[in-house]
Amino acid sequence: MLRPFHGVDQTLEFLHSQGVAIAVVSCLNMNAIEMCLTRLRFKDFRYKVHYERTKEECAEPINDLVKNCGVSKKRTVYVGDTLADIRMAKKAGVISVAVKSGALGQHDPQKLREENPDYLLEDFRGLPGVVLRREMSENARTSEADAD
Repeated sequence: MLRPFHGVDQTLEFLHSQGVAIAVVSCLNMNAIEMCLTRLRFKDFRYKVHYERTKEECAEPINDLVKNCGVSKKRTVYVGDTLADIRMAKKAGVISVAVKSGALGQHDPQKLREENPDYLLEDFRGLPGVVLRREMSENARTSEADAD
């Protein structure tokens, strides 16, 4: 049975309620992505990007997503639970967040730590703090620049 990790659904719902654009990047084909999102009852994904497994760890899928969403890389947070996820985020120049709730994090969290993500969270429940903290600091920088 396909079930979300603990706290994922509430976290995504909260972020969506705060106006955060939510998207998915996956090497699954689009039909599989849609099926998973439907079964998990995740309905607020704005964009869905499929990439070929052979392109794993390249920046292209994330760059495409950033372009389609019309946001800056400084405001883009890429969340994953594998080494490839962290590497993709770093190559794309976006904020990398690794969660220990995936298989690798549960069995060998040190490997995630060694990839040096910008943030390493126990699970998805810590994500709003990262996203909203980043958003607040970005807004403060914009306000300071406007005042000059």
